[in-house]
Parts: sequence; C-alpha cells; structure tokens
Amino acid sequence: MRGLTKHLKRVKFSEGGEFIVLALNGYVNVSTIEVFQKSVQALLDKGVRSLAIDFYEVDYINSSGIGFLVSVADALKKVNGNLVLTRVHRSVGLTMHNLGLTTLIPFLRDAAAAQQYFRRLLVKKPAAAGAPAAPGAAAPASAPAAAPAKKGGRSVLLEKSSRALADMLARRNKEGVKASVLVVVPERNVFTDILRLRLGKETTNFHIVPDCLEAYKNFSTFRPDVVLLEDSVPGSEEFLAKIRTEKDKSLIPVIKVYPQAADPRARIEFKIWENDYLVEPFEMKELFAMIEAEIMKSPRFRAQAGALPQQLHFTFRSSEDNTNKALNLGKSVIFHVGLAENTAISLFAAFQEAVDNALRHGNRYNQKKRVDVVFLIQPDTIAVTVEDEGTGFEAGKFVQMAREQDAITRARKTRAEGKLGGLGIKLMLECTDKLEYLGKGNKLRIEKRIPAPVVAAPATA
Repeated sequence: MRGLTKHLKRVKFSEGGEFIVLALNGYVNVSTIEVFQKSVQALLDKGVRSLAIDFYEVDYINSSGIGFLVSVADALKKVNGNLVLTRVHRSVGLTMHNLGLTTLIPFLRDAAAAQQYFRRLLVKKPAAAGAPAAPGAAAPASAPAAAPAKKGGRSVLLEKSSRALADMLARRNKEGVKASVLVVVPERNVFTDILRLRLGKETTNFHIVPDCLEAYKNFSTFRPDVVLLEDSVPGSEEFLAKIRTEKDKSLIPVIKVYPQAADPRARIEFKIWENDYLVEPFEMKELFAMIEAEIMKSPRFRAQAGALPQQLHFTFRSSEDNTNKALNLGKSVIFHVGLAENTAISLFAAFQEAVDNALRHGNRYNQKKRVDVVFLIQPDTIAVTVEDEGTGFEAGKFVQMAREQDAITRARKTRAEGKLGGLGIKLMLECTDKLEYLGKGNKLRIEKRIPAPVVAAPATA
C-alpha cells in the first residue's frame, strides 16, 4: 500500500457556477487521515459548495475516513452544498455501503456523471461559513500482549510422543508408509550426519538441502511431514512465509533452529512464526523428540486430515512498512480460503480496521510495540485475532453502542462530541459474522463463515 496524494480540478459551467473534483491516490488510514481531512477542509474553508471526490485510485479507507465523509456531507448540506463520490472501487464501496453511506451520499460512475448531477442542482449561492474542522477521535487503549508460553516441563511429553511415533511408524512401515523429514541447513556437517543416523531409518525418508530456493522448488517431491529450518540459511523467513500461506503446505510443521543466545521475540520486526524452535546449544535428544513429536501432528499421520485447521501466526512492530506487509499477508490468506468475493472484501476491510485500531488506539503509533495476528482457517470458518500491546479499554460498552446505533447516527454523535471516528467497531460488526474482545480489550477476534462447496446434483437419465 502507498500513502495519499491529491489532485484538484475545477469544472466551470457556461451558465455560471462550478464544482471541484478532488482526485485521491493511495489509501486513507491512520497515517494519512490528517492529509485527507486537511485537503477537504481547505476546500470548504475557501467556499467550495459542490465537491466531487474521485476514489478511482483509492485502495482503502478506514472508519475514521468514512466518518469524516459523513461530517463533510452534513456540513455542505447546511450551506446548500452537495458532495458526491465518483469511481469508487468495489473493494472500497462495499465497506461504505455496509455502513449505509450510499443512503447519504450519491455514488456516481465518473466525472461526466458528476457534471450532469451538479448541472441540474447547481445555482449560485452567497458564500457561507465553511464546515468546522473535524478533530481526531479520542482513542481507547489496549492491554499488554501475553508472552508466549515457556517450554519448561515439555521433555516428558516429547519423549512420550517420540515413543508413540516409533510404534506408529513401525505399524505404518508394514504398510509401506514412511515419514519424510526436510532439513534446510547451509551445508552438510556433523550436525546433519547425526540427524541422518538417528532419523534416516527404514521408517523415515530424510532430505538435506542447502538453500531455501531448492527446498521450496522440491517441496512437492519431498512431501515432508516436518521441516527443520536453520535460521542462518538466507531467505529462511521468506521461505517460511511461502509455505505458511499456501494451502497445500501450510499444515506442515516447521521447527526452526536459532544461533546461540538468540531471542526470537526480542529481535522481531516482522516475523512469521514456526511451530516450535530451539536456540543453540541444545540437547540433540530434545531435537529428536521434537521432530518426532511434530511428525505426529502432520496431516498424513493424523486422522481426518481434511478437517485439520490451517493456521498462520505472525508478529510485527508498529511501523508503516511492517503494517503493509501484514495487510498483504492477511489479504493473501483471506482471498484464498473459498469465500465469495464480496465476503472476502468485507472480511479484509474488517481485518484492516482491526490492525488500524491496534496501531492507533492500542500501540499509539509506538514503533517499539508489536501487533500479534493469528489466522485460523477451518472447513466452515475463518477466524482472525489481532492483539496489541496497549493498556486495554472497556470494550463491551462500545460494542453495545455499535450494535444499537446505525453508522450515520453514530458518526454524527461522535462529531457532536468534538471527535472523529467512532465507526470502527460498527464497521467490523457489519463486515463479519462474529466479533468479540478478549482479556482487557487488547485482543480482538473476528470470524466469518465459509460456505460449504456446492455439489452438483447427479445427472438424471
């Protein structure tokens, strides 16, 4: 995603009067809402009464931007003016429609349609006072993110899993089924030789590759049940991102090995999480048990593999670049899980709003703070949790208000209180099937149903 730029065009009528076209390019979110507000307010302050905002190059608008449009439409109406929106893309227009904006503001095909519209309505009026500036909304805060569970006390469980795996593989081996382990390390060494001796048994196919490109290229050939990935291999994060977002690969467990004294959480800028990890030095016994336990979780060695959930977990610091990566990653998942196009557009709008709120209200734009996201895709639902490191807020009250008031009424009420926004929760409610805040309000979970595939009826003779 990009920032927000603008271009002005003045269209005059031969019979007198004119209207202004404000063409926007980019997106309207927490980092650009001020530019959007100031651009429009400057026109109102100059006495513009007929305004067309061209959304053709706008990829996204958040709830604050939509709320501001309500206030602009109301302000122009008070001075006998008019606001129209032109060339609004489906991805943006659907969100606006869900919030009822199409009942308040005309959505027109293009500038020619806007010209016809204003030609019918426009009459010269004496200049009137411009609409007042819309201040930013007061931001509720959120609570600290919980640290990941510690690994202490898992050795016994791993050993039990290892023994259970050995018994299961022995049974499967009689049926000609072998486990497959893919190891991605910079080079073959003593470490890999030990792994091969321990794991490369009659019951296991063992593959060692030196780089991520080769591992990805041959992934379907190897058909791994578990991947052991060394952090020092160039492109390890990109490789992990690829297999985590592709449906036929995303369920394969990944174990990552980090260099000595590394703290994977402390160095996070943008991180897609593996299933488990170890930091050198470690006991080889623990690694063997971990690999064998993860094999037990792979789709081929679990019953009803088709019903297994697909999960993507990533964490990022609150910077613009990281936010763009997060939104692109989320979009990749949402638009590839079998949702109808309008449903996917709505869920993505809710996800964008959730991230927007986490950055603005929760982390207060503090780039040292992180946002944690988990996508969980099951056969009939897709759920997304977004957690920030803020101090929390009384979510129940705001959710109830959002349920009780329509978006236009809510936007006007917020404006009357001298604030901007107030539509975020309403937007997410309208775009999802379920919404709930967890803990102290720092963690949001949204959910959308995935319709069952339509099975064609058998042809009759």
